[in-house]
This record gives sequence, C-alpha cells and structure tokens, in this order.
Amino acid sequence: MKIQFLSLAVIMSITFISCSSPMTPEEVTRTFINAIADGNCEDALELSIETAKEGVETRIETGCQKDYVEIKSIDCPELSDNSKTIECNCVEIRTSKDHKLKYTLTKVDGEWKVSNWSKDFDPRNFRIGNNN
Repeated sequence: MKIQFLSLAVIMSITFISCSSPMTPEEVTRTFINAIADGNCEDALELSIETAKEGVETRIETGCQKDYVEIKSIDCPELSDNSKTIECNCVEIRTSKDHKLKYTLTKVDGEWKVSNWSKDFDPRNFRIGNNN
C-alpha cells in the first residue's frame, strides 16, 4: 500500500509540475532518482534522453528492481538563460554507504532531461593490485 502511494505521488508530482511550469534541474534530478529507486522506470524514461535513456531501458529489460536510495544532497550550479547543459552533483546513500554521482541534464524543447549519470570517480582513491 505504501509503495502504491509513493508511486502515485511521483506520478502526480510529475504531472502537476509539468502542467504548471518546467522543472528545475534539481527537481528533474530528484524526481529521476526517486523514480528509479521506486522501480518506476517508465517515469524515469520520460525524464531521460541519450545515454541515460539507454540505462533506464536496460533496467526495464532486467525487471526494474527497486533500490534503497536516500538523497543527501543535490548541487546544481546556477543557470544562465542560455544554459542548455548542466551537471548536478548528488550524494546518495545506497547500501549504507555514501555514493557521489554526477547527473548531466540537457534542455530539450524547454524542459530539462537527464542525458547521463555516472559515479563520481576520484583517481586519488584508486589503486591497482595489492598496494598497501
């Protein structure tokens, strides 16, 4: 019952916001993450293009399982009127660990869409082999 309510809330928020005014990059990012986490890949598909859309389609093909995700923060830089692409940095809790992800959004017909997402990789923390 709770899951159905959350799904309905996500759909209603997408519908309400899309009817009133375009969502900000932060709102699109948050809605996209929550749709994926709730297993609502069709909703996430509506908010995605390019590589992100391919990723969502792959999730759909594999059953679009729910994930536990808690959004700690979303940081999107300020927009200029001419902005067509923006990168939002997000800190999410997944499996009790903080994960930093980068969401790239592209403006399409006046609306922001997630075009890619990736884990923020810090090469300083990467070691090959058994380097203690």
